[in-house]
This record gives sequence, structure tokens and C-alpha cells, in this order.
Amino acid sequence: KGVAITDIVWKPMALILAANVLFALLLPRAGVVVALLALCIVSAAASREFRFDWKAAAGLIALVMFCVVVFVQGLGVPMPLYGTWLEPWLKPLLDPILAALSEIIGRLLAPLARALRAIRSFIAV
Repeated sequence: KGVAITDIVWKPMALILAANVLFALLLPRAGVVVALLALCIVSAAASREFRFDWKAAAGLIALVMFCVVVFVQGLGVPMPLYGTWLEPWLKPLLDPILAALSEIIGRLLAPLARALRAIRSFIAV
């Protein structure tokens, strides 16, 4: 039948809730990168098995980069990369890097986009 729920474990629930509230508060002020870092670290602290080692740090960096590339750059979701707190310092540093990355990704994905358009036009006929 399953295991009966005996006690409510409040600490993990509070940490998950706090992580989401922190993300919502940090997103406009510190940007999506800092907000995602805070979300992942605080929510991971809810687990008893979590250890912050080099593998966890590498996975966290990869996850944040993936989210920025896919959601902000690729899909155009209106989330600031760096919020109002960090913009004066990070905007001059990151804008040239992000422009170059967008150009590289655009060139790499151009053949795929052409193939998808060809498939779509073939299906529409």
C-alpha cells in the first residue's frame, strides 16, 4: 500500500520555499545568473545527501549556462542577465562576450534551422 507519512519535515520544505522566494527577489535586481545560482544552492541544501564539491559546482555552472543560452538568448524570455545591482559593472564586460557567443551559436544552428524550414515547407505542401 505504501509508507504512511508520520512527520512533516519542515526544514527541506522551508528551504525549497525560501529558494523560490529568493529567486523571485533576486531576478530583477541581480539577474538570472545570480538568481539561478541562489535557487540551486539553497534548494540543494534541502537534501541530506547534498555535498558541494567540484562535480556539483561544474553541474551548477553547466545548468546556469544552459538556461541562459536556451531561455534568454535562444527563446528570448525577458529575464535580465544582470539586474540593476550588477549592470553598471557587468554590462561592459559581458555584452561583447554574449554577442560573440550569440553569433557563434547562430552560425552553428543555421543549417539546422534551414533543414527545419525545408521539412516544414515539405509537410505544408
